[in-house]
Amino acid sequence: MISEGQYGDFISVNYFNRSDNSDHQATHTSHEDNSLYYQLFIEALLSTCDEDATSSMNFYLDYCKEKYVHGNEQLLARIKDFVTSYESEHAIWWYTKEPFVYNLLNHALRLQDFDALIIMCFLVRDVHTYLNKHRYPLSIGQPILHFYRGQAISRKEFGKIHDNIGEIIAINSFLSTSKERDVAIFFAASSNRFDEHLQPILFDIIVDPNQTLHPKAFADISMISSMNEAEVEILFSMGSLFRIVDVIALNVESCGELWSVQLQLCDDRLDQVWLSMKSKIQSDESFCQIGQVLSYIGEKERARRLYLYVLGDLFPKAASAKPIDNHPIEMWYVGSLFHATGQNEKALPFLDKALESQLKESDENSDQYYLQLYDIYIERGDVLQKLDRTDSALHDYECALSIAGKKFGDEDYNSLIAWVRIGKCYKKIKKYSEALHAYNTCLGIAEKVLSAMHPERASLHSSIGGLHVDYEEYQQALTHFEKCLEIKLSIGPSNRSLAETYYNIGFTQCALKDFTIGLENLKRAFEMFQKCFDDPSKEPTVIRVQNAIILAQELLRLQIYKEQVLTEMLDYLDVGSDSDTDDEEKTVNSETNLTVN
Repeated sequence: MISEGQYGDFISVNYFNRSDNSDHQATHTSHEDNSLYYQLFIEALLSTCDEDATSSMNFYLDYCKEKYVHGNEQLLARIKDFVTSYESEHAIWWYTKEPFVYNLLNHALRLQDFDALIIMCFLVRDVHTYLNKHRYPLSIGQPILHFYRGQAISRKEFGKIHDNIGEIIAINSFLSTSKERDVAIFFAASSNRFDEHLQPILFDIIVDPNQTLHPKAFADISMISSMNEAEVEILFSMGSLFRIVDVIALNVESCGELWSVQLQLCDDRLDQVWLSMKSKIQSDESFCQIGQVLSYIGEKERARRLYLYVLGDLFPKAASAKPIDNHPIEMWYVGSLFHATGQNEKALPFLDKALESQLKESDENSDQYYLQLYDIYIERGDVLQKLDRTDSALHDYECALSIAGKKFGDEDYNSLIAWVRIGKCYKKIKKYSEALHAYNTCLGIAEKVLSAMHPERASLHSSIGGLHVDYEEYQQALTHFEKCLEIKLSIGPSNRSLAETYYNIGFTQCALKDFTIGLENLKRAFEMFQKCFDDPSKEPTVIRVQNAIILAQELLRLQIYKEQVLTEMLDYLDVGSDSDTDDEEKTVNSETNLTVN
């Protein structure tokens, strides 16, 4: 076991709340989603192929010089020896022998340093490959296994583990353990010797072969480790999943306060949410998969740099084995990332190249080919529309719609996406009847391919409501806005999104002269919008809603005044009386009054 790895908070953990509620929208936070995407990033990293090992090692050497050497010439000499002598089959030996190797790697894994991990992907892959090739044998009927790790963690992290008993965690780094409980207890007992803020922990890792047959790879590395063979070192691959079974206080002499954290190894999967996220990763090329994951978790600039790396724009030697025309998907992603950051003029050339390259690779028998071609058309159409080239955008969307219809059916989700874009184009060029037709077509498809409370159906109802407002068909608009609100409320809180819908409803109700209810919804929208901005008084959206409230209040006062005048007039004339006698008396009185006057 690596002794240096036993001190301090040397592991990083992601927590996953496995609620019984299967609705991803309601039960998963963005933090949990990012944790899942990090697992996808790791999976993509493990599948990377090293086309230019020399370049990889040179990048690694430069990284070590920048981050680790700090003028230490002896250390630099050892790193250079590693760079020149390293071979894939000896990855475990290097990992256990040289502190700088495992320190740098596990530091990057713990911090989820994507740039560093991409540079060290050769080492990540080689260590995992060995563990996978020499997996610890598991079979049904085999006794339960226990492996141990002694270390200290922060008391804050310990409290979090204690509060999440029963939940699943992922260990982000490689995890070194021992079969020897006493050895692990020794490390745990000495781990907080110099820091009272650390909590000594004995991790008791339980492997039940009858319940867990397909976990992340782990292996006995004692025979090839540079460490003490007598210790029986078991190394778990990064991203291994465990369920927190229990946290128990131990009574061990001379150990002081020592706790056992029981972790049960889980299969290498994370329910339908995991499968859904994984399905979004379309490319078969590993670097492209990594870029997609980076993009999904908001690391768009890192993803863009990675794609440029693959294309050879940053490191030509590393990509010299493949001409640029062989990378339509990478070009598409670079274009989409420029688009996502508002750099549409830069995005368009990449998307043009992607489309040209994809069309050259025509494969009529491949659904994946057509799906990628569809995606490029959609992305390029989005960019063209942002550049106010609406006619060209409409052409690309129609091409995408044609592909979706032929390959996946007219009632497929891909057809829905294309129709949405087409509707937006028609609305932009003020062809409202065509836009309304497109959106109604979308709604018909959505009713068949999306759940009743899917957020995209809310968006469709909002768009259709907006078109009815343009036609001054306010009652129909209100129906769609109210349906939009119903869906949004079922999904969960989102102040800005709900505020927009309340504003639309309030505006439409005022247009229908229902100023009292309309004003209530406008005020509700105003309150929500105020919570969305640091300085709401300067936000155009907030000012617009505030002005709408003022106007609605004036119209309501005017309406009340008119109703009062009308009521007084009717009372004065007593219109609607059924008594002829009363009418005659009133006529006489009226005439008398006129005479007096």
